[in-house]
Amino acid sequence: MGVLQNMCVSLLAISLVLCFAFSQDYPTYWEMDLPQTRFTCKDKVNGGYYADIETECQMYHVCQRNKDGAMRSTRFLCGNGTVFDQRHLVCQDYRKVRRRCRDSEKYYNNVATLLEQLEARLRSEEADKEIMKAAEFQFERLK
Repeated sequence: MGVLQNMCVSLLAISLVLCFAFSQDYPTYWEMDLPQTRFTCKDKVNGGYYADIETECQMYHVCQRNKDGAMRSTRFLCGNGTVFDQRHLVCQDYRKVRRRCRDSEKYYNNVATLLEQLEARLRSEEADKEIMKAAEFQFERLK
């Protein structure tokens, strides 16, 4: 290869690297070095999932009560190219969620509502099972 060809190949390689670096507009954190943010589980729901706005929603927290009764956060990362969608409580393509990330706190209360609905449904299903057991018991007695 001539000098001119080498220069062209080098310039092409550099331009591809730069295009990739500057076209990447979502956060890319590493799970072995999660960033420290100001997020706290204070006043959050036990078992709730919460987007971390400071990480542009690539990181999210699950708040859990420990043995002492204090709330603690377990941090997770969404995969590259995805961020945590607080409205749906899942990681989604960053292009769908990115604009809504800064509004995530508006949806923090939805977590409580969803957990309450789930708990009520589970209680209802347990009650239905108890009613069915009682009915089966009565049916067996009548035989």
